[in-house]
Amino acid sequence: MFTQKELNLRQRRWLELIKDYDCTIHHHPGKANVVADALSRKSRGIVSCMQCTGVDFIRDMKLIGAELMISKTDAMIARFQVRPILIDRIRELQASDAKLLQLRDDVLAGKSEEFRIRDDGILCLRTRMCVPSDVELKKEILTEAHSSAYAMHPGSTKMYRTIKEHYWWPGMKREVAEFVARCLVCQQVKVEHQ
Repeated sequence: MFTQKELNLRQRRWLELIKDYDCTIHHHPGKANVVADALSRKSRGIVSCMQCTGVDFIRDMKLIGAELMISKTDAMIARFQVRPILIDRIRELQASDAKLLQLRDDVLAGKSEEFRIRDDGILCLRTRMCVPSDVELKKEILTEAHSSAYAMHPGSTKMYRTIKEHYWWPGMKREVAEFVARCLVCQQVKVEHQ
């Protein structure tokens, strides 16, 4: 590049950049540029990283209650079960809610056609689970539908439509609107159009 008489625009631009530096450019022909083989590469860092990751994985599995066993071949077998605890909480709290107990009695007596009892014992309005009047449970459902990484702070209408597919409680639309109105992130980010 330094010995050429005529340079194109790209070469001139690079020459302008490197002329201020004290450097030499060495050319290696393609046949001399040999790729290192797998045996000559250092692998100590990769193996130690895998060992640390394995230790962290085993600790995390113990924390969530997984069964860890080592067989005769020193292979690790892990088994764990994932269950939604929200449904269990709804079932437990339905047993102590007076209004839902009355609705359950109506269903068992055949007086209600809209409500039904699922196979797992949860009272439903058609296909929607009846949520007991427990403040913490409702707050958990609303937070999950509004502030989780997948929800991304929807407005009250969209959030109500999402929750309405799975849950029901008296005054749900009003509570959803109040929850969204109290969200600090929504107050800062979303513009009110007038």
